[in-house]
Amino acid sequence: PLATDDEAAFAEPEGATPWATETIRASNSERHIDRDEKTGIVTLSIDDDFGEVRDLAHGLANGSIARET
Repeated sequence: PLATDDEAAFAEPEGATPWATETIRASNSERHIDRDEKTGIVTLSIDDDFGEVRDLAHGLANGSIARET
């Protein structure tokens, strides 16, 4: 038999209010490949700047940068 109406009804979802933040530094990611023609060595450098934000409720600022070679 086929359903003629919704088989289940759900209430509107509940959710928290959005996190109130101020962006201090925007995020940015860079990848660089360096090739040494003389030695043949290839180096991959990764810079991940995850940005920095300030929580407007209490003022704590949080940010991070990761660098890999």
